[in-house]
Amino acid sequence: MPYFSEYAEVEVDIKVTPEEFVDHCSKKEIKELIDELRSGGYLEEDEFVPTHPIANEFYQNINKIKQNRLALTAEEDEILCKIASRF
Repeated sequence: MPYFSEYAEVEVDIKVTPEEFVDHCSKKEIKELIDELRSGGYLEEDEFVPTHPIANEFYQNINKIKQNRLALTAEEDEILCKIASRF
């Protein structure tokens, strides 16, 4: 009995900006995208993308502190511990 096999390769080139892509996603799809970026190592697990300018500045400062935590003095570390203990 003859055996037939088919193979097709299709290339699709879509020109869309990241903003347009996200605008067309549902909230569920955006959450899935964020989860995929985290699992792929493109986004840290605790990294948060704020939408408010004041929140954006706050999280940028937190990330700077995290990246340079070994350069903190004992006094700076104590200040951060006091702030954290309030919560």
